[in-house]
Amino acid sequence: MENSSTSPTSYATQLAGCAFRARVAFGLALAEYAKTTISADNDVVGKIRAALDLAWLWEQTAEVSGDTLQNALENENDDGLGVDEYEAPDSQKPAWVVVTSAIMYACRCAYDVVGERGSETINEVSDKMVDQAVDYLRQVPGFDQAGVDRLAQYCVANHKAADDKDLGAPISRETMLEVAGWASWSPTGL
Repeated sequence: MENSSTSPTSYATQLAGCAFRARVAFGLALAEYAKTTISADNDVVGKIRAALDLAWLWEQTAEVSGDTLQNALENENDDGLGVDEYEAPDSQKPAWVVVTSAIMYACRCAYDVVGERGSETINEVSDKMVDQAVDYLRQVPGFDQAGVDRLAQYCVANHKAADDKDLGAPISRETMLEVAGWASWSPTGL
């Protein structure tokens, strides 16, 4: 998908010099924003929250394996559908893509950090998924371009790495949502 960002360069390019954790935190913050617009039954909402929580735990500790993240995404240990297989209503598909993209990206990074490879689907995930997620986020009700730009600027200013394979310092979910101005955001403004 072509990047339609109003920025002179893509977000993937802007974040390329940042540590793994910063790039993952950027994607997960986008997912946190998007997930608030998804309405589904409690089981599905619980699976989304569990998968995002595991991805944030990896970002914080690097102690969650790529396999664990992939299982949370695909729900391999359950008889139900995985987060990546849920059929969201058309109006919620953009938000769904943002959420699943962020989890897939975290999963790929978890594998990369330890020098392992995931499934074929996960191995195909690249840093360009960040731009794809932003493009889909633009279709989510209440899209906030300024918040996305603040996140990218924060990561670039505070989490540069000498090597793009550097794990980097953890960044909390709360910090990312505060930087973006999304700490108390909801699609209804509550």
